[in-house]
Amino acid sequence: IYEPNTYRISYEVLGGLPMEDTEHLFASTLQLPLPAQEGYTFLGWYLDKEFQIPFTQNAMPASDLTLYARWTTEAYRIYYMENDEYLWPNQIYQFGDTISLPGEVEKEGFDFDYWCVDENGLERFTLETMPAYDIVLYPKWIAKTYRILYYVNDYETREETNLFFEETLKLWEPTKENLSFCGWYLDSERKILFEQTLMPSYDLTLYAKWESVLPFITAQGDQLYVEGEVFRFVSF
Repeated sequence: IYEPNTYRISYEVLGGLPMEDTEHLFASTLQLPLPAQEGYTFLGWYLDKEFQIPFTQNAMPASDLTLYARWTTEAYRIYYMENDEYLWPNQIYQFGDTISLPGEVEKEGFDFDYWCVDENGLERFTLETMPAYDIVLYPKWIAKTYRILYYVNDYETREETNLFFEETLKLWEPTKENLSFCGWYLDSERKILFEQTLMPSYDLTLYAKWESVLPFITAQGDQLYVEGEVFRFVSF
């Protein structure tokens, strides 16, 4: 009576988690273990390092074996989000690839600063190569500031600075003796009234319009007209 010999299989995982050698009886059915490596998909066992000869036998041969694991990198995605909307087309990277983040994103009234891993912009994303998982990134914005230049008249001005986009406006209300302030206008001819309540995403130049509070007086002959009322000159 012959007893089958025992043979050994050694596993070269080539970057994967280490694996113990296994022993098998000659002609016994093989159920080879599956190796694991972060960021990689296992493609199969090979008899050579060049991956030219795949190992496909189902039964143990009459010799020791060294098997080599073949891998391919897995693909992962980076998503760019803001307010539950996609801000930029998602990117696909293989595990370990160098990451190139978009830097030309725009938002009215803001300058882009950097990408964050949280919606509140507290933690900056600093990885340079793609990890073995998908990533969601959020933009960190810096609010731009703008100014208002007030023309009280054609030569007298006042400037207000460091106003943020969509900040509620509290426009300066100037005063002048014997004149009533009628509002701020966008043109020097005082035809286009400025009626916005929030700061736009650009600098403003505003022009004050005035009306006299003194009565309108005209004279004709011996009569004096004051705001529509007639007075007659009387000599003594």
